[in-house]
Amino acid sequence: MSRNIKEKVKKSLIIKSAGICALSDNRCIDEGIITGEFCHFSGVMPNGARYNPNLLDKNSEDNLGFFHSPKNKVIDEQEEKYTTELLKTIKKEHEKKIAERQKEFKDNHTSFWKNK
Repeated sequence: MSRNIKEKVKKSLIIKSAGICALSDNRCIDEGIITGEFCHFSGVMPNGARYNPNLLDKNSEDNLGFFHSPKNKVIDEQEEKYTTELLKTIKKEHEKKIAERQKEFKDNHTSFWKNK
């Protein structure tokens, strides 16, 4: 559930993740349809997983990840394993990996066309 997440934040999360789940490497977009879910690292509701009453902006990009739908449920059901800190680390490492792949792709294709 998106719970009033701004479109700009959603787009940024999808772009930075390349539409790929950081936990399962599954695609979260199929035929142009978003099949992934936005996961709150610190919960929005008092009875939600990893709830933090002191968090001011629960729908900020820093508090959200984009995951394959089944993984989102696993994350919330196993909140002792998937702590806020761990989820932030997983997201950061995944986005770094995606950025490196995109740079490598760009570098390879730029050099290819320069040599033609």
